[in-house]
Amino acid sequence: MEKMKDRYDWVDYLRFIGMFYIYLGHFGQAAGKLYPFVFTFHVPMFFFISGLMVKSPKSNSDVLSLTIRSFKRIMIPYAVFSVIGIVFLTIKDQHSINNVMKMIEVSISGVRNNTPLATLWFFPCLFVVFVYYYVLNRLISSKLIIFIISLIIYSLSPVWFGKGIPTLFWNIDSAAYFLVFFSVGALLGEPLTKKWLVFDTLLKKCVLGFVCVVSTLYFVVCYFKGTFSFYKGLPSLEMQYFCFFFAAFLLFIPNIFLAKYLEFKAKNYNLSPLLILGKNTLALCGSEQMLKFSLVAVFGALGLKAGPHNPLEALLYTAFCFFIAYFSIVKMYRFFTK
Repeated sequence: MEKMKDRYDWVDYLRFIGMFYIYLGHFGQAAGKLYPFVFTFHVPMFFFISGLMVKSPKSNSDVLSLTIRSFKRIMIPYAVFSVIGIVFLTIKDQHSINNVMKMIEVSISGVRNNTPLATLWFFPCLFVVFVYYYVLNRLISSKLIIFIISLIIYSLSPVWFGKGIPTLFWNIDSAAYFLVFFSVGALLGEPLTKKWLVFDTLLKKCVLGFVCVVSTLYFVVCYFKGTFSFYKGLPSLEMQYFCFFFAAFLLFIPNIFLAKYLEFKAKNYNLSPLLILGKNTLALCGSEQMLKFSLVAVFGALGLKAGPHNPLEALLYTAFCFFIAYFSIVKMYRFFTK
């Protein structure tokens, strides 16, 4: 199979940034404009990040071994977090045995928006995306062609997506939807990690600086005007989906530059907590709701009401969640997985 370096620090910083958006967005209306804004790209960006470092199978046995490896890395944590989550919710909400059995049932199916802990749908969906890509990459060696095929599938989402998704086991339907973001990550993984983001010449610094400024301006405009405002007038839903892919992808770019900047500043400043958080985003994803519920319970026991009421509070509360997670969730997760 194709060999690639296992980790790049800027990719882990990008994971940290993406997970920060996830936690922030899940505060809903309390996050103000940040809520609909981050929802236009934060989940797609995680599939993009996952595709950056994907390995290409060179044989059928590679497909099998990579699938088994992905299953162990993604689905075993999913099972563990599901069990912990069911126990947690059973205690918190005093569920009956019938409710517990129902939670077990929906956890096994893993359908998006139906798992007991809402964020856990991402695990089986990500695993299925990996499987899709391994099989496609075994059949089609060109990453560009795989991306084009996945973009066509994505653009035709209104045809096959309709109102009946997500409903299928382990999100095999949603995985087809998100495959395009994973595929573009796989397509750009080597150029981004080895060529494009190397600031080695004056010309490249000028070009990258220009791209950074323009993409940041686009990011700001999308925040104020809304990402959908650029193409919502198109008559065809298929064309809207096609345009949305590029609209969302462009929002990844300033975050990539921010991640590279953090990697650069880490040479002189200790940013290891952010890097460690970025390396453990599955743990952060799996424990998000339990962490937030627990903080509310702790503050409640002290006679305090916890929870943001405006965007600034949402940002600060998200940062506080990560602070607590670093010294609790991540430490425990690394203890049991290392």
